[in-house]
Amino acid sequence: MQKRHYIIFFLVLMMLFQMVNTDNITFAQSQIKLTAGLGTYPIRPGEPFDIVYNITNSTDRAISVNIYQELYSSDNRPVPGSSITISSSELIQPGKHQSISSAGDYDAIDGYVKYSVEYAEEGQNEWKKLGEGTINIVNMDLSVSYKVNVPGKVKKNDEVQYTAVVESDSNVAISDIIVIDSQMGELGRISRLEPGDGKTLTKYFRPQATTESYLILRYKDPMGVRGEITQEFPNAKVKVQVQEQEPVYSLELSGSVDKSFITSEEEVTIKLRIKNSGNVALNNVQCTDWNGNVFFEIVSLAPGQETTAEYKARVSPDKEYKIICSGTPEDGAEKVNAAYNIMIKKAEANIDIKREFEPQEIAPGDTVTLNYTIINSGNVTLVNGVVEEPELGNVSSFDKLEPGEEKTFSVQAEMDEDGIISKTVVTAKDPDTGETYRFEADELLIPVAGGGQNVHLSIDVTFDPPSLEEAGAVEVICTVINDGDIELNNIEVFIKERDIPMGSVLTLSPGQEETFRLPQLGVEETESFTIVVKAEDQEGNDYEFTSEPFEIVVGLEGLDDEEDAGSRGRVAVLRTILIVIILLIILTAGALLYVLRDSIPFFQKFRKRRTLKNKAPSSRS
Repeated sequence: MQKRHYIIFFLVLMMLFQMVNTDNITFAQSQIKLTAGLGTYPIRPGEPFDIVYNITNSTDRAISVNIYQELYSSDNRPVPGSSITISSSELIQPGKHQSISSAGDYDAIDGYVKYSVEYAEEGQNEWKKLGEGTINIVNMDLSVSYKVNVPGKVKKNDEVQYTAVVESDSNVAISDIIVIDSQMGELGRISRLEPGDGKTLTKYFRPQATTESYLILRYKDPMGVRGEITQEFPNAKVKVQVQEQEPVYSLELSGSVDKSFITSEEEVTIKLRIKNSGNVALNNVQCTDWNGNVFFEIVSLAPGQETTAEYKARVSPDKEYKIICSGTPEDGAEKVNAAYNIMIKKAEANIDIKREFEPQEIAPGDTVTLNYTIINSGNVTLVNGVVEEPELGNVSSFDKLEPGEEKTFSVQAEMDEDGIISKTVVTAKDPDTGETYRFEADELLIPVAGGGQNVHLSIDVTFDPPSLEEAGAVEVICTVINDGDIELNNIEVFIKERDIPMGSVLTLSPGQEETFRLPQLGVEETESFTIVVKAEDQEGNDYEFTSEPFEIVVGLEGLDDEEDAGSRGRVAVLRTILIVIILLIILTAGALLYVLRDSIPFFQKFRKRRTLKNKAPSSRS
């Protein structure tokens, strides 16, 4: 009974070791074992390959082996001249193993090898069949896995990451693999996948509705027989659930123009970006210009999709133009519109010329310093600038001055007896058009001190409150006094650092004064300011007067310092007054003693004694 169990166990083991597949086939005939399979890896199309037959003789007699094989194409037709017989090189002795190879007999094609193996015992002419079968030359075996990065529901038009892994269990390289989602489209491409290799592809899609999809592979037949092979993997599937949303109809329109400024009517190029920012597809999207001309059309614009358009048109400066783009929602809702407005400013070249001179009182032969500020107050870049003065010649130049940019410089000159008249002229070019511009400043008379009539304005500045504990505003009070000899006209007062006007008056006669107020001057931190007063005389000569700088202190620390400085100043003044009073007392007392010396007994006695001394020598003679 126990022996029977051993026999059953042995038979089960024998069955487990009998493997049959396309690459390796095993047969057992009595006590002779045959294994057949490909001996070349990987297979290269059109190149020789090897089939190996392994025979193990477990009998007690030597055997001979004959192998009959023939090559077949994939359409099951034998390849002419491919039938061959291979015999064992020598007897296979009992307990021995022999490998028989068909190396170089065939070149790899899309097909298979059909074989049959017989054996005969030593000294016998009876051939017995050991086994037969087929071996596929090319094994194209691809495995895939597929996943998305969202565990639950997503909103419509949200991005979802799809990831596919493709691995090759083939024995031949596979090229030009296209990886496709059955619903969303192409994920990517793999140029070449060697046996045993794997590639991971990732792509983002925006599902518009709940989708369930699987992977599809398309690739070239490595053997070049069947063209393109399509392989579907319905088990490698993913599902993305999309939440239902309320429809949103929206069209965004933005753009740019190739010119910022134009001098007259010109052709410009308008570039537009049109985007469906809603969640419903828009059909028959059109763009029209201000004359109703349709210049762009697209059949449909999906949610989140955007496109571009370009349009050339002639426009005039400082005039507004409107482009309208519209689309019809695919669910039949009302048409959606978006507008883009265009207005190109007129190119204007302009330069502001500011001048100051110092010192204010200049005698003939002294040196006067003219401080210039040249500001590009237009909207055109200016180049090759030259600054000239009729009396001084070429005083400065600049290579380039952007809109809003300023250049500062100073020039020194010797004051002559007639004074100096500054009439600054700036010339510059527009780099785009080549046009030359000329800018002239009003005349500024720099008078000689003490020469003829005196032209002068005094400027007194106060502010309330005198300081600020924190950022805020103060009231600035400026009193202008004409303490010269002539009447001045067209007086303008402004704060230089902020270019804030404080007011103006037509005429200011000699000895007359005028007060100007700025209710609020905003100050963020401690800052110094100066007041500039411009005026002209009866002959049209321009004058400019600048006040002493005044500082507005912001913060408690500054306030304490100011109060401390004020206290020290008051102490110094009191000390000076006290010294003066003491000196006056001493001087007054001395004068009184001198005047009353004859009526004071002390001085009379002193004087009498001095007289006697003077007479003594006369009595001795």
